[in-house]
Amino acid sequence: MDILFGLVGIFLKLVMQKYSQVSPAITLFNVDQMQGHEFEYFVAQLLRKQGFRSVKVTSGSSDFGVDILATKYFTKWAIQCKRYTSNLSRTAISDAVAGKAHYGCAKAMVVTNSYFSKQALVFSKTTNCTLIDRDALDIWMGGSLPIKSSFVFRKIFFLILFITSCACLFYGFLLWLSFYQ
Repeated sequence: MDILFGLVGIFLKLVMQKYSQVSPAITLFNVDQMQGHEFEYFVAQLLRKQGFRSVKVTSGSSDFGVDILATKYFTKWAIQCKRYTSNLSRTAISDAVAGKAHYGCAKAMVVTNSYFSKQALVFSKTTNCTLIDRDALDIWMGGSLPIKSSFVFRKIFFLILFITSCACLFYGFLLWLSFYQ
């Protein structure tokens, strides 16, 4: 029985080590060094991790203000990616919203490694455009991992707890049988 508990302890420790690693391989510093098209492909990967499907990076020059087309929960998104060193103006939102109509999308999003100007924030509310700024991008890169991993960890923990409980009951049953024989 002690061997079983020892194995369960080792397994739990390994699971905790695997799912508690939060530091992403790519940091915001690395993102700041990326070229524009490289940033678009990076955002496409992050979108996939966020549950988007059919993620497609559009062609560079004639993209009509949309860098990525993606689908999430049967909703088609037009996504504009802007890797900037200064705050984004309202025109980035205008491009995404216009591109949304061109590509027949239901929603628009602008993703940046920077922040948005006050005018851009106001304009995004009136056009219903989702904004992902530097802080949200950082969460996408690593901050969302603990939420998912803690959920997985909880499921694994309760599975192990259940298996251990069953093993204890079985062991108790065997002791009871041996006592009455």
